[in-house]
Amino acid sequence: MYKHARWLAVLLLGLGLLATQADSVQAHGGSRHRMERRFQQRLGLSDDQMKAIREVRQRQAPKALELSHQLRRAQHELRQLALTGDDKAGLVAKAGEVKTLEAQLVDLRVATRREIGQILSPEQRQKLASMTIGWHRRHHHRHHYRHQESSEAR
Repeated sequence: MYKHARWLAVLLLGLGLLATQADSVQAHGGSRHRMERRFQQRLGLSDDQMKAIREVRQRQAPKALELSHQLRRAQHELRQLALTGDDKAGLVAKAGEVKTLEAQLVDLRVATRREIGQILSPEQRQKLASMTIGWHRRHHHRHHYRHQESSEAR
């Protein structure tokens, strides 16, 4: 059970990175297509698999975008309440709303990634997990290094 949960977490992280990269690159036209081709080549995805992954993402994207906007608004309102208000009940209610929206967004991402995971072969899921681990290690190391630098500067 633990191995399955760990594998699923790695898969979810990898697919999350793919979704995030695709969303941020989308505004740059051809860059999106290059990123998709590179992803397809690295995992050895067929054209049909890529089409199916795109369809899943396109179907889920409006829901994810709306939840993200709602979450950002609620977080902004929570920060304002925390700084300016003595309304503890309002603060608690807004914090609850933020938690609910965060949970809904995580649930949507998990459902999307599980659906995408079903499109991949076991070997492709393994490759994606390896890619994700490498990406996470590189970026965690950079963040840790920057954090150390800023702490030493103080």
